[in-house]
Amino acid sequence: MKNLVRDLWAGDVPLAQAFWEYGVLYAILLGAASTMGSLALWSVDQMILGFIVHVLPTPYAILTLVAVWRAAGKYQGDQLWAGMARVAIAIIVPASIIL
Repeated sequence: MKNLVRDLWAGDVPLAQAFWEYGVLYAILLGAASTMGSLALWSVDQMILGFIVHVLPTPYAILTLVAVWRAAGKYQGDQLWAGMARVAIAIIVPASIIL
């Protein structure tokens, strides 16, 4: 696990895997679990705990955004894919902050 986190942070995971597996699939699953948990807590007036559960995925989100950005920089294939991954990150980050 420690090596995986280090590899993700360094961008040493292949771009497709960093983007689709970690940045999309696992992020959706973690986000859905976090949202359901926080909504359940908020529904029983556990506002602070609900907020904590809601923001728990933030470190993972930062890790995957950095992983995809750095993997795109190391990508040896068609640079269109690397560019599109970086454009996606450039859209996701401000959208996450605003929304």
